[in-house]
Amino acid sequence: MKIGHARIEVLDLRLSVHLGWTDEERARPQEVSIDCRIDFARPPAGAASDELADTVCYGELCELFRAKAASRPFRLIEALARALAEAALPRLGVGTRYEISVTKLHPPVDGLKGGARYTEGGTL
Repeated sequence: MKIGHARIEVLDLRLSVHLGWTDEERARPQEVSIDCRIDFARPPAGAASDELADTVCYGELCELFRAKAASRPFRLIEALARALAEAALPRLGVGTRYEISVTKLHPPVDGLKGGARYTEGGTL
């Protein structure tokens, strides 16, 4: 059987991050939602072996994202997304496509109810 598509996603990982343009905004944690999509060039070996060591562990990705988000304050969601991507990339293989989104759920903007999202991605 030839598999033409393989993907793993982390959806709506909620984190509290010191994030915001002003010192006052960064002083208190802001809630963000992280989404990460990984499209494999070919299915990970774990799909056949049923072994965690043969795939990208989404639990480890979540812990990596949590640690990176807590490592320092961020002024922009763009900088947070870039830091998360740079932390995750060494775990991904050549030819893997990735996309990481950071949504600031409650930005201090009157009338903005759906949050603000930044997404970036690429191919290794």
